[in-house]
Amino acid sequence: DLSNNIYVTDGSSIRIFNREGILIRKLGNRGEQDGQFNGVNAVSVNNSTGDIYVFDLTHRIQVFNLEGKFLRRWDMKANLIRRGMAINNNGDVLVNAAIGPANLKNYALWKFTASGQILGYWKLRQLCWRIAIDNENMIYAISHNYILRLGSEGKCVKKWNIEGEVGKYHPEVPYWKSYNPKYNNYSLHDIAIDKNGQIYVIVHGFFNSKWDGPKNEIYVLDPE
Repeated sequence: DLSNNIYVTDGSSIRIFNREGILIRKLGNRGEQDGQFNGVNAVSVNNSTGDIYVFDLTHRIQVFNLEGKFLRRWDMKANLIRRGMAINNNGDVLVNAAIGPANLKNYALWKFTASGQILGYWKLRQLCWRIAIDNENMIYAISHNYILRLGSEGKCVKKWNIEGEVGKYHPEVPYWKSYNPKYNNYSLHDIAIDKNGQIYVIVHGFFNSKWDGPKNEIYVLDPE
C-alpha cells in the first residue's frame, strides 16, 4: 500500500506488517462466514480509500477498511478458477480467472467497480497467474517463467524473463509449449509493483544444473 506495509497470508488469515517487520494487525480466520477466509488466493489494496480486498477459494471477494472491519463482499460465478487480483488507480478491481476448465481458451480478465458491479471482461491470449498494476494502469502478469506487460483488452505488449531476455509472444501456442528451455528450472510465483514502478517478483526454483534443493528469492526489476 502507500505506507509500504507488507501483507502476508497463510491461506486462512492475513497479517499486516510495517516496513520494519512489526505486526500491525491480523485479519480473519478459517471459515466461510463474512470476515473469514478459506484459502486466500490474492490480496490487494485500494490506494484511494485504503480498503483491503481479499479473494479466496470460495469464489468471493471481501472488502475491509484500514482497521480490518468487514465492509462488504461479492460472489463470482461458482465455476470460476481463481488466479489473481489487482486494483487500478481508478479503484476498479481486476480479477484474472478462468470460466470453467483451466485452459487457455477459458481465461479472462474481469473488471469490477470497487463495490462489485461488473464492468466487463477481456479474454486473455496467454495463460497468466498473478497480476499487478502500475501507476499508469499498465497490467503486469506472470506466466511460468515470463513476465507479461498487458495493454488494453488484455493484449500482450511485452514479454521478458528475470534475466532480461525478451521472449517472442505466440498467442496461438499453449503456455507449456512456449517455455524457454534455458529457464525451465525456475518459475515465478507472485508479482507486485511499488509506487515508483519497480517490479518485485518471487522466484521459486533452482539455478544450478544439479538439483540442490529449492531456492526462493525476490527479484527487483526495472519495468523498462
